[in-house]
Amino acid sequence: MGVDAVAAEARVSKRTLYNYYPSKDDLIAAYLTARFRHLEPSDAPAREQILGNFDRLERMFADGSFRGCPYVNAVTELGDPKHAAAASRCSSRSSAGSGSAPSSSGCRPGTPTPSPPSSRF
Repeated sequence: MGVDAVAAEARVSKRTLYNYYPSKDDLIAAYLTARFRHLEPSDAPAREQILGNFDRLERMFADGSFRGCPYVNAVTELGDPKHAAAASRCSSRSSAGSGSAPSSSGCRPGTPTPSPPSSRF
């Protein structure tokens, strides 16, 4: 997907897009950070929690819009463990309370992510 398509989908100008995300790398890192969702603790029995996750995945796959795991897709596309998108993995881990990853992973905990100009990203 090109910059023109991203800007059109977000309903912003390319200039605005570049003001918030100076590079494709910055946009990918922000997207991955926004995708991270911490699962809330549950008092439900472990069996129900596990089966519930499979039910959620089945619904996600069945609706026809699933295009693969965004994290795996980014790693496959980029191939560089020190890429800016790797920082989103670390900040997600830190926000989930599991600490920072080792520096050999290319993670840069604490890297600020700009707020998107539109919630459509």
